[in-house]
Amino acid sequence: MQFDDVIAEDEYDQIDPESLFKKPGFPPTFLVQGTADIVVDAKFAQQAYSRLQGSGVPSELRLVEGAAHGFDAKINRDSPLFKVVQEGVDFLAEHV
Repeated sequence: MQFDDVIAEDEYDQIDPESLFKKPGFPPTFLVQGTADIVVDAKFAQQAYSRLQGSGVPSELRLVEGAAHGFDAKINRDSPLFKVVQEGVDFLAEHV
């Protein structure tokens, strides 16, 4: 499948993060990224966070040292890593 099969070239701004972050009313965003993620490099979360901040969107970034992609799907409330999930819930509760 090609990218062009998913979205037309003249509609790219509908999925382009930089365009979306600048739209009025973009929601508060809490980013969680593992530093050992080999699916999505942590630099992309850092770039997104920087752009959100630059657009005035309430946002926070948590980099979880050594965590892989989807690490939060495998944890429970007793895990020390659950703290970052709770921080995300608290952030959203504060802003919604």
